[in-house]
Amino acid sequence: MEQQNDQTLSDRAWHEAVRFLADWLPPEVKQVYRELVRSDPEGWSRHPHFADGIIVRHALRGNGITEHALGVADLNTVWPAILRSALDLSDQ
Repeated sequence: MEQQNDQTLSDRAWHEAVRFLADWLPPEVKQVYRELVRSDPEGWSRHPHFADGIIVRHALRGNGITEHALGVADLNTVWPAILRSALDLSDQ
C-alpha cells in the first residue's frame, strides 16, 4: 500500500512540475524551445542553450519540486520530459 501512496505523490508532483514550468516560462521562451524541439526531436535537450538543464532543474528544485517529490534519483533523467510536457501543455 505504501508504494501506491508514493506513486500517487509522484504523479501529483509530476503534474505540478509540468504545470509550474508551463506557467513559469515566458511565451517567447516557450516558442524558442518549441523551435529547438522541432529542429532536433531526438537531441534538443543536448543543445548548448540548455546547459544540461541547469536552469530547469534549479527552477524546479527552488520551487519544491525535488527528486524526492518526483520519486526519482536525479532530475537529470527527467527534466527533458517535464519541459517537453510543459511545452505541449502550453501549446494547447
